[in-house]
Order: sequence, then structure tokens, then C-alpha cells
Amino acid sequence: MTKHALACLSVCLLLCIAGAGCITQEEKGTNIQCEGQDPIIGAWQYEPAAESPAVFLYLFKDDHQYIAVALPRDEEKPLTYGLLVTGTWITATEHTYNLSGQILIHDVITDDLVEAVNDETLTYDQASDTLFNEMQPEARFTRLSCVPEVPKGMDVTIPFG
Repeated sequence: MTKHALACLSVCLLLCIAGAGCITQEEKGTNIQCEGQDPIIGAWQYEPAAESPAVFLYLFKDDHQYIAVALPRDEEKPLTYGLLVTGTWITATEHTYNLSGQILIHDVITDDLVEAVNDETLTYDQASDTLFNEMQPEARFTRLSCVPEVPKGMDVTIPFG
């Protein structure tokens, strides 16, 4: 990766972090069954089961692409890193989805960039309209919207999204 590309990526991640400071979530867990589309499609908030300084906004699109960013759990405590996850998803079974992608983590203090692979399987729970990873079933993805866009009221910029 060239220095120019790394600098551009760093700026994008910093913009994500800066834009994430103004989050107001109007509604959590819509429990809306999204008619006429695959259940995974939409905007989701992932909350890790362990106490984490971040929550994650995932957008699953109907073209089988997904993108996610880390957001501070507490607006008063900004994250010291930017995280961008991007890749593709496929339907494995009726309510199971395989994700394949890349994770980019930018440490804003040291300016280090770490790249990792994101391969995971998510299961859709129709009764609760949530997604979960069977390796961490206590951590849930809560639907914010049936539309794969940043929900109204969330001041978040997603690069390449």
C-alpha cells in the first residue's frame, strides 16, 4: 500500500471517528419483518457481549456487499482507533449467512494500520429479528432499519459506502 493510499485511508477512518461522536439513536430493535427482501439486508447495530468501548454499525446491502464501522459506546469517550470492515455475504442456509471480508484497524495514536480477515457465520433469529454469531451467541446484532443506509439521526460517515 502506498503512503498516499495509507494517508487517504487514515483520513477516511478519522472522519468516521469524528462523525461518530454525534450519535442519537431514535429507535432500537424495530422488530420489523422486512417484506420482500432477504432478512439480513438493512442497517444493524452490533454490541459485543464483553464490555467494549465500541459498538458497530453494519450495513448489509442487497448486492451481497457489507460495510461496518466502529462507533464509541459512550459519546464522551472517543475511540483511539478507527475500524472499517468490508466484504461480501452469501446465504448459506435459509437463515444463515457467511461473511467474507477484510478488517482495517487504524490506531490514531501510533498511526499504525492493521489488516485482518473477516470470515464469520451469522444466524438470523426470526422471532427476535436479530442476528448473532454462533461462536458468540450472547452478542447480538439489533436491526436499526430495513434499509442498508445510515439511519436517520446517526451522524456517521462511512467511506466507500
